[in-house]
Amino acid sequence: MCAWVWVPCLMDLVLMKKIAFLLLILVGCSEPRGIIRPHDLLGDWQSVSRRPLNMSATLSFTDSDAYYDPAIGDTSMWFQSFKVVGDTLLLDYQGIHTYRCLLRELHDSVLVIQGLPWRERPEKFIRHSATRSK
Repeated sequence: MCAWVWVPCLMDLVLMKKIAFLLLILVGCSEPRGIIRPHDLLGDWQSVSRRPLNMSATLSFTDSDAYYDPAIGDTSMWFQSFKVVGDTLLLDYQGIHTYRCLLRELHDSVLVIQGLPWRERPEKFIRHSATRSK
């Protein structure tokens, strides 16, 4: 009868060890995110994916505004301003609407943004070599 009392305790202990190990792996494998500065975005970016018309989306940042061409016909958007808060990019569309985009990746010449207008999935951009910022 005593052996049956220990079985649930041992099962709980094994489960707790598995959960602790899983948490350790999740913390150890998480990607450290550095500080994203607005000047890191400056320049012209081109999407690596091609649209049905064999066109790629473009995204341009200057000191004060941003321009986005999603490559879906003659549609484009000019944003009066943009702001980076943590890993979130805020795009102000003519003072009417603010788009919140998640900056999933930004390093050297690669930019991955999720939440751009007309795009639900993350969009990967590469920096045009002619506009590489210093």
